[in-house]
Amino acid sequence: MGNLNDIYALGDMIELSKELKNLIDQDMGSIEKINMRKADSYYDNVNDIANIDFRKYKGSCGETKINENRSNQRLSHNFLKILVNQAVSYIVGNPVNYSTDDKQFQDFLDDYLMFNFDDMVVNLCKEVRKKGRGYIHVYYDSLGELDYAVIPSEQIIPIYRDGFKKELESVIRYYGVNALDPKGKEVVAKRVEWWTENEVRYFNQNDEGGFDLDIVSPQWEYSIDTNPDLVEGLGWGKVPFVEVFNNDEGTGDLVDIKCHVDSYDLIQSEFVNQIADIREILIKVLGYSGSSADDILQAFRGTGIVKIDDASGNVDVLKSEIPVEARQSALTNLRDNIFLFGQGVDPAPDKIGTTVSGIALKMLYGSLDLKCNISIRLLKKGLYQFIWFLAEHFNRTHGGGANYKHVKFTVNKNMIVNETEIITNLANSKGLISDSTILENHPFVLDVELEEERLAAQNENDMEDFYKAIKTEEVEKEGEVQD
Repeated sequence: MGNLNDIYALGDMIELSKELKNLIDQDMGSIEKINMRKADSYYDNVNDIANIDFRKYKGSCGETKINENRSNQRLSHNFLKILVNQAVSYIVGNPVNYSTDDKQFQDFLDDYLMFNFDDMVVNLCKEVRKKGRGYIHVYYDSLGELDYAVIPSEQIIPIYRDGFKKELESVIRYYGVNALDPKGKEVVAKRVEWWTENEVRYFNQNDEGGFDLDIVSPQWEYSIDTNPDLVEGLGWGKVPFVEVFNNDEGTGDLVDIKCHVDSYDLIQSEFVNQIADIREILIKVLGYSGSSADDILQAFRGTGIVKIDDASGNVDVLKSEIPVEARQSALTNLRDNIFLFGQGVDPAPDKIGTTVSGIALKMLYGSLDLKCNISIRLLKKGLYQFIWFLAEHFNRTHGGGANYKHVKFTVNKNMIVNETEIITNLANSKGLISDSTILENHPFVLDVELEEERLAAQNENDMEDFYKAIKTEEVEKEGEVQD
C-alpha cells in the first residue's frame, strides 16, 4: 500500500480512492476489528452460541440434516457485561476529580465540564474495556462551541508518526450513512473523514466502492466581532483525537475469557435441550411398522402412545441418567476460570461469603484492583491529552496562560469497604496522624476541603455557644448574690 500523504500531495485522486478502499477493507477484516465487533455482541448478550443449530446432524452419507423434533434452545451468559461493568464502576463509579492552582482555568473547567465530563469518562472506560482502546474526539460544533465525544473504536484507523506508536500523525474515521444507489434503492454507504494536524478531508463512497474527495475543510473557522465577514480557517496543530488504551497490550476484556464463556454456553444449552427433549427416556420398540424413529418420538411426545401393528412387538422404556454432577463440576470450573482470567469478582453468594473484614475484602478485590490500576494509569494519560485541547481553547479565547500539565486528576476507586472497621481505626489514630489525613480516609467524607470548612464553622458556633452559656451562668450567679 502506498503512502496516503504522498498520493494526496501528487493529486492522484484515482489512486487515492483505491488506496483508501484497500486500507478500510483490510482494517475491517483485521483480527483487532473483528474482536471489537465481537465484544459489542457479547456485551449485548449475543454470544456465538446463537449461531449453533442443535437440530443439525450428519446423515449416513455425510450430508447435513435437520431434526425438527429436537429442541434448539441457545443460552447466552453475559459474563462480559459483569466484568466490564465491575471494572468501569470500580474506576469511575465515583467521579474523577480535577484541580489546578490557576483559579480562572479551574472556573472554566468547572463550567465547561459540569454536565458531560462524568458521562464521557464512563462511556470512554466502557469502550476501552470492551475493545481494548477508546477515542475522544474534540471538535467545534455547528454553533462554534467546543465539544467532545467518544467515538466507536471500530470506526477509527490510527496512523502514527513513527513505529513506536506514541503520537498520532492522522486519523481516518469511516462509518455508514444512508444513501441511494443508481437505481434509487436505499443503501448504506461509507463516509470517510481523514483528520490531519490542521484540516479534515471528507470522502464519499462511489458506485465502485472507492472513495471520492468531497471537501477539504479546516478543523474550525473563526471570525472576529469587528469584521464577521472575515472568516479564517484554523487548526489545532495536532490531530483532535485522544487515544486511550485498556492495558499495555491494547486488548479488550473478552480476549482472555471468550473460550470459557463459549464452553459455558454450550454445556448449559445442551443440558436444557436434553431436558426439553426428555432424552433421559430411551424408547425400545420391537415390531413397529412406522417409517422412521422421528415418527416414534413424535407420537410418544404427542400422546404418550406408540401403536404397534406387529402382534409380537413391544415397547420398553429405558431410563438414561443425565450426568448432572459432571455437568455442574464443569460449569463451576468454567465459571471460576472466567473470573480468574477476567480478573473480576464473582458476585455469587457462596464466593463472597459472610466475612466482611477489610483484609477479606482486599483479597476479594485484589485481582480486580491490579487490573484496574493499569487502566487508571493509561486513563490519566489520556485525560491529560484531552485537557491539552481545553487549555489551548481557554488560552485563545480567554487570554490566559493555562498549562494542562498543572491539572491534577484524582481517580476515586469505588470499592466496597467495611466502614465500621475503617472508622474505628481512624478514631484510634487520632493524635498519631493529622486530622486532614483522617478526613481524607473517612468513608463518609467526599470533599475534604468542604468538610474542613464545616468543622471550622461548627467549632466556631460551639465556642460561641460555650461563651454564651458561661455569660448566662455568671449573670444568674450575680442575681443570686444580689438577692
